[in-house]
Amino acid sequence: MDVDGQRERFTGSGERETLAIPAQMRAEVDVRDQFTCRVCGQFAGDRRALHHIFYGGDYTGMGGRRLHHLDNLVTVGWLFEHDCHSIVHSNVRLWRPLLVKCIEHPGTTALQHLRWGRRP
Repeated sequence: MDVDGQRERFTGSGERETLAIPAQMRAEVDVRDQFTCRVCGQFAGDRRALHHIFYGGDYTGMGGRRLHHLDNLVTVGWLFEHDCHSIVHSNVRLWRPLLVKCIEHPGTTALQHLRWGRRP
């Protein structure tokens, strides 16, 4: 993944984080992801979280902000037996580029991109 290219992709677009992601943005992510975890592909329903792919402190100048932008948010499973959100946070260097690929290729999951990337 071209980190510098991704930085340019997200700078200058989005809003400063508030306590909640704006309802309109949430609705757009729900429509795009169809309430399905973009890590494993399991239907997440009410046990979903919107995860920021790039979040505060990751890049110079972000200063702790998170960008609410459709290309920076993905649906991930959260809570109890389906906690892909914790998995993503456990190894950001592995999962972030895979989640970016999910945004670039709608309908795919991070696990698919992980498997496809490891083919001989």
